Amino acid sequence: MAVEEVVLGLYRAGLVRFGEFKLSSGVLSPFYIDLRSLPSHPGLYRVVVEEMARVASSIDHDVVMGVESSGIIHAASLSCLTGKPVGYVRKRGKDHGLRKRVEGVVNGKRVLVVDDVSTTGSSILDAVEALRVEGAVVEDALVIIDRGEGAGRLLGEHGVRLHRVLDARAVFRILEAKGLLENGVSARIREYYVERGFEPPI
Repeated sequence: MAVEEVVLGLYRAGLVRFGEFKLSSGVLSPFYIDLRSLPSHPGLYRVVVEEMARVASSIDHDVVMGVESSGIIHAASLSCLTGKPVGYVRKRGKDHGLRKRVEGVVNGKRVLVVDDVSTTGSSILDAVEALRVEGAVVEDALVIIDRGEGAGRLLGEHGVRLHRVLDARAVFRILEAKGLLENGVSARIREYYVERGFEPPI
């Protein structure tokens, strides 16, 4: 995968934006990575999914499980390339039918959890815990982009290795080198990371 080409593709498609955005945690961020529309750009998406498959090939797993909702389509795409069974984990159990959170056969299986972006890692950890309740062995998670805000550390504390296609540091460094970060954006990004106790990416 040509990292620079993918980063520029994400930027041109409007999937990496700069401004002020409230995250699901309530934190205000000077940037937003929105990969929900990535499949609407099939050429770019194919490159990303092929890289996901390359990373996944070095991970021992039987089943791919997407995190609702953003991780589901990426898990399904990965499954099509690798031939691994696929399923997903709901944020909460249904209030009807079988009331299941986990859709797919996971008992006794080694599961690779897939999501689009990792920030704190709490959503992925929640899915991991739900899968373990169902008898799954979960030691690995894979995301397209890791924002570098503690997900790897949190998951590591619970016995899960975080794998990624890209991290935010690579994204910012490439965009800065190409002169695509407007005046003050780099400084705001550095300040954001420092204030939250993380190493600034640029």
